[in-house]
Amino acid sequence: MDLEKRIEVYLALYVKFIGKARKFEKEGDLVQASEKYWDAITALLNVIGEKKNMPHFTHRDYWEIMNQIIDDTGDETLTELFALAEKLHANFHHDFIPEH
Repeated sequence: MDLEKRIEVYLALYVKFIGKARKFEKEGDLVQASEKYWDAITALLNVIGEKKNMPHFTHRDYWEIMNQIIDDTGDETLTELFALAEKLHANFHHDFIPEH
């Protein structure tokens, strides 16, 4: 599959996952919503990984991509935001984020 097709697939996954995340959140299922938001974020990181020819299969890979984005933009707040995204992923496994 060529680069443009792979990117198209990842963008379609992003749309699918963000839609599911919002649906689960609206239904009050924060565990499922957390994972779908994480999936949406990683789908976008996969696009960046493809465009920058960087591996994008593990948490370490995602951090490397984020570090590259931070270097490119100079926006250090992205470190904290990505850590919060990983917290969503952890919530799927441990269900520790309380409902408000």
